[in-house]
Amino acid sequence: EILGFAGLVGAGRSEAFEAIVGLRHKHAGAIEIDGRPVTLRHPRDAMRHGLTYLSEDRKGRGLHMNLTLQDNLTLMTLERYGHPLLDLKAGRRALEKAVRDFGIRTGDLD
Repeated sequence: EILGFAGLVGAGRSEAFEAIVGLRHKHAGAIEIDGRPVTLRHPRDAMRHGLTYLSEDRKGRGLHMNLTLQDNLTLMTLERYGHPLLDLKAGRRALEKAVRDFGIRTGDLD
């Protein structure tokens, strides 16, 4: 399920979504998922509930441009790839799968 907000520039749509997924901490209101109240204080909390935020400025706010594709992909799921050291092979397999599954266009995986 995908939910999108529309509105004029400056209307607060980005700020509203950032608050919903825990990127902004000064907000008021309640969030319910499947009729149950949830508290989302951090994007990782939102991710555990199946929510994510796609920034309108992907390069400026959605990616770490100084990191690799693999680093960007695995950053939010480090607990899956670090035990306690990073499993680079598993991260690489995840990147290859994501490129295939989501049609990510890149000249080079590195």
